[in-house]
Amino acid sequence: MLNVMRKQAGSWMIKVILFAIVIVFVFWGVGSFRSQEANKVAVVNDEIISVAEYRRTYNNLLDQYRQRFGSSLNDGMIEMLNVKKQALDQLIDRAILLQEAEKLDFQVSDVEVAESIRNTPIFQNNGAFDNRRYQSILAQVRLTPEEFEAEQRNVLIGEKLTRIVLGAAKVS
Repeated sequence: MLNVMRKQAGSWMIKVILFAIVIVFVFWGVGSFRSQEANKVAVVNDEIISVAEYRRTYNNLLDQYRQRFGSSLNDGMIEMLNVKKQALDQLIDRAILLQEAEKLDFQVSDVEVAESIRNTPIFQNNGAFDNRRYQSILAQVRLTPEEFEAEQRNVLIGEKLTRIVLGAAKVS
């Protein structure tokens, strides 16, 4: 086949075929659409939940269950607890909550985020914030301080919205 193409390289038929192949690659792309589809787990009101977010949430849930159940946690228990669905549900709930907070223009200041992080017990040593411990723990969970602070901001916005909604609810 290649020998025939080499011999006929100057013919108009080969040029048309090569041109058609080039056009297909230009307009269809080389997996760009499929790679975007493969990188998302769900879409919530046009917001994509990525595979990376899902894996991080899933692994965090597994870690929580490992701490709770220890060595008795096995594949059967993981399936019974439906950890995959729990992780996805958490991400969907979070996306909806943050979207609603954005609609209502809820914001959290940098001071509130910093105060929240400083008051997190795991980052404290003898009751005081320890920056080295903070950096070390974030490195263990493979997060940069910027990523963690953005996540903490989202948590605080969610808590603020939840407090307002629960505060407005009256139980009879």
